[in-house]
Amino acid sequence: MMLGRVLVADDPVAGRVAAHLVKRLGYSVDLVADGQAAIDAVAGGSYALVLMDCQMPGVGGFEATAAIRRHEAALRGKPAGCQSWPSPRRS
Repeated sequence: MMLGRVLVADDPVAGRVAAHLVKRLGYSVDLVADGQAAIDAVAGGSYALVLMDCQMPGVGGFEATAAIRRHEAALRGKPAGCQSWPSPRRS
């Protein structure tokens, strides 16, 4: 049983290594090679986690992360950078 989907955005060699490790943890993996592909994948799917290289050809990891956060904030109706994270539960 798969736990969820993880997006790995990295060069082909490092991406395959990361994908292999994530699959061993029980997640399904989508692998992309650049930041624009990561933006497109997140816009078209749901991921438990995105692992992104900082330096990629074209749109880099920092730019892609900012674009993804802006997109998610727009869906929630909040300005980018105002993500609300769940509070930790107290026992």
